[in-house]
Amino acid sequence: MKCSRREFCAAAGSGLAVLGAAACTGDSRVFTGAIDDPTQGGPPLLNDAGQPIDFASGNLPQDGGRASGDLARPQSCGGTLQAGAASAIAVGAAKHLSGGSYDLYLCRDAGGLFTVDSACTHSGCVVKLSSGHWRCPCHGARFNFDGTGPTAPAFAPLPNYAVCVDASDNVTIDLNVTVSPSQRA
Repeated sequence: MKCSRREFCAAAGSGLAVLGAAACTGDSRVFTGAIDDPTQGGPPLLNDAGQPIDFASGNLPQDGGRASGDLARPQSCGGTLQAGAASAIAVGAAKHLSGGSYDLYLCRDAGGLFTVDSACTHSGCVVKLSSGHWRCPCHGARFNFDGTGPTAPAFAPLPNYAVCVDASDNVTIDLNVTVSPSQRA
């Protein structure tokens, strides 16, 4: 069954928040054309084999070895932010990394290394680690250690970026690739 974008939006409901967020990041895979013009199609979504995705037939992207249900992009090692030695980050600890175009934390939990963007999703204040949670000093929003579970007035989780560790224990972060909060290096 083919439906217009308006019909799709009505049927999908709040699930479109994910697509809206992707569209706002400038992701070229998200087409934001006219809502009711079925002739204006964006580029087709492709599965891992390069075939158009057909949700009805189950021709979907493969999970690439990630846990079932985790549809994050594969981890990228093309990052340019060098973050030091992986062994320098203890379990439950975070290292603040800040520069001209980034401000984030490199963290470690029992599962491994991950990043958390430091800007509170409410007003952009830099969150601080307090008793194993991130707390915004401006308006009191809190987040879990992995950036999930925002409390009011924050409206979204903290973004996570791809982290890679090479054979020499050096950490590289790809600021151009956001990943699932469950992804670890």
